[in-house]
Amino acid sequence: MKRWVLLLLCLALLCAGCGKETNREDFRFTYREAEIGINAEAGPVLYRLGEPVQCTQSPSCALEGMDTTYYHGGIYLTTATVEGTERIIRAWFADDTVCTGEGLKIGDSRDRAQELYGPEGFREDGIWEAVRGNTRLVITFAEDTVDGIIYEVA
Repeated sequence: MKRWVLLLLCLALLCAGCGKETNREDFRFTYREAEIGINAEAGPVLYRLGEPVQCTQSPSCALEGMDTTYYHGGIYLTTATVEGTERIIRAWFADDTVCTGEGLKIGDSRDRAQELYGPEGFREDGIWEAVRGNTRLVITFAEDTVDGIIYEVA
């Protein structure tokens, strides 16, 4: 009986994942209590974020119609109409007030990024890149400091 209890306890600890979101099917982050994922329906996210500081439109490079970019203080979100629904196709961080789902923010060290994401994906040109599900996460570095975080459609 003690073996079963110990086995179940070990399994529960393994499933807990130490608080990291490594078991997600794609990269996501939370900003102002809104969970944001690439290709998510934009309406509910934009509603939770409130009125944007700035909103611009430009012809879409990848899709038909227009792309709309919303600036919400800490992040820029670009949306496009996909099959009749406005969807988030890109997000990039403007400052250190927002962090990735794993806890990385602009200004953190390269060592911190490697601690959170592991050594795979780091390139010599100062960029870390990985794809999870339909999302590409790109982290850029100036010397050994994070200076850009971008989520986009993979």
